[in-house]
Amino acid sequence: MRRPAIAVAFAAVALAGCGSSTTEATQSPSPSPSPSASVSAFAGQQPADAAQLQEVVDTYGKEHFLPGSVVGVWRPGQPDAVITSGYSNVADKTPMKADDTFIIASDTKSFVGTVALQLVEEGKLSLDSKLSEFLPDFPNAENITVEQLLNMTSGIYDYSTDPKVVAKLGKNPAKVWPHERLVAIAGKNPPYFAPGTGWHYSNSNTVIIGLIIEKVTGNPLEKEIATRITEPLGLKNTFLPADASQNKTTATGYNLDEDNGTFLESPNVDPSFLWAAGAMISNLPDLKIWAEALGTGKMITPELQAQRTQFQTITLDGVPPFYAAMDPGYGLAMERYQLPPNEFIGHSGKTSNFNTQMYYQPSTGSVLITLANTDTVAGYGPLFFATVAQSAIPGSFPGVVEMAASPAATS
Repeated sequence: MRRPAIAVAFAAVALAGCGSSTTEATQSPSPSPSPSASVSAFAGQQPADAAQLQEVVDTYGKEHFLPGSVVGVWRPGQPDAVITSGYSNVADKTPMKADDTFIIASDTKSFVGTVALQLVEEGKLSLDSKLSEFLPDFPNAENITVEQLLNMTSGIYDYSTDPKVVAKLGKNPAKVWPHERLVAIAGKNPPYFAPGTGWHYSNSNTVIIGLIIEKVTGNPLEKEIATRITEPLGLKNTFLPADASQNKTTATGYNLDEDNGTFLESPNVDPSFLWAAGAMISNLPDLKIWAEALGTGKMITPELQAQRTQFQTITLDGVPPFYAAMDPGYGLAMERYQLPPNEFIGHSGKTSNFNTQMYYQPSTGSVLITLANTDTVAGYGPLFFATVAQSAIPGSFPGVVEMAASPAATS
């Protein structure tokens, strides 16, 4: 199978092409961090040290066609491990650095969702607020709530999958897209289901949340993210680009030409296209701080964090069995891998040329992050994360990596 030479970039949940599905609502509250908790006591298997993790990351990169990657593993009671592998720029053979910046794609949703929940805490917004309060002309707006936008149960069509939009973006990645235009495209397409009756990942949901935040606060979304999250936490390399001039990363994003195994530099889509759904830029040191703040609920009240982490176990059509075996779930602009007590909570992000997996494990207080400057067919971000987690915290994702090695798992 050949990967297109230059693929259009989309922020999507974990894997490309995730579609609608029936959902089983299961509450998955996050326990308080307990460094003494042990998911690693696995028949004498010891957590990998930095040298062993370096070998795991290097091997995965070679076998799964990653130009470069940055991995961070922080485990209470264990030495920190920050791993770099491959190149941030293949043509120049520039080694990847631990502080290189990446487009973090749908990890953006965790920031935007947090701002929305802060507004709920302040009484300026409610999870029960109707979309009609903010976009009265949007179809069926009187029956769509803020909560449904945050947890992907609104049924609103994903504008980024519209064939005409995909064609225009392929011809001109630098095209500027007014946010209201993206919402209009979503509204003109038929919904996936009636609000609250299913689950479907849709970038439209978070773009609408971004517009709601701007209407409620009177400020640009990038300013609200900065003043409420990145500045208080000291995240100096994390921001939502206001325009193309700011849409620059130190790590170059690549697609893979599978016919000859070469990496092709891929142009970044104008940040207006993914915007609140996936345009933010960050790096490993900042994401470590954010993963902890997000996972512990530092930026919102405990009550809202409890609501946020009521994950719906989602069954997705057309994804490899290994991904389903990771037990993915979705809460309020937050994702989950694995079931309690060994769950990882955070968010993942992908475009065609970047992949980010950013997760906190409440039971151990651990943080695991993987960043790669591509998202090839073979180099699934979730599989990269599971591979690292198996070595870093033995007992994580039992059988998942082995399942992925089976030809049937990727067919």
